[in-house]
This record gives sequence, structure tokens and C-alpha cells, in this order.
Amino acid sequence: MVQTDTNTGTEWRTVCALADLPVGRVHAIRCGATIVALVRGADDQVFALENTCPHRGGPLAGGKLVAGEIACPWHGFRFDPRTGAATVPTPHAPATSIPVRIAGEDVQVLVN
Repeated sequence: MVQTDTNTGTEWRTVCALADLPVGRVHAIRCGATIVALVRGADDQVFALENTCPHRGGPLAGGKLVAGEIACPWHGFRFDPRTGAATVPTPHAPATSIPVRIAGEDVQVLVN
């Protein structure tokens, strides 16, 4: 479901229910034709990154959390799920962060 924010004109797509995202794991969620890597923190905050690792194109959603960071399953490059900032090894390109919000019980990401 796509929801348009009448104040800003931005469109948000519901990708899942918050209850469907276990805490502390990376989840592959389809958003239209795109796959998004979602992470739900212990405080119910949800973060989204584009699924493509900027190092070699690996699937971030296929990775796991290591010390609170998403580790790409191909080469272990790590990213802060809150911002996409590269953490290990440094320096390297960041992953692209996607705006995400909770609307009632739904998780929504910004549609480009």
C-alpha cells in the first residue's frame, strides 16, 4: 500500500507489520521492484538500507548484525544501519540509507 503524505507530497509504501520483524536480525523486504535491508532495534526503531553493498554489490539483507552493524555476507564490510555509514574496514563508501517510519502497526519506507 502506498500512502501520500498530504503535507509534504511524499509517498510511503507499507512493507510489513512491525510485529513481523524480530529484533536484532537483518530482513530482506520487497518494496516494489526493490529489496530493502531492514533492521529492528530493541527499542522498536526500524532502519532501512538499500540492499546493495557499495563494495562489490553483495546483498546486505543476506548479512547479519555484528556489534549492531550490518555485515555484508560476501566480504564482511560493515555498515551502521541507522545512517549507512561505513564502519569496518575504514574508509570505504557508505550504504544508502532509506527513510523509514512506523505508521500505526505498519513499517513504511519512502518511495522514490
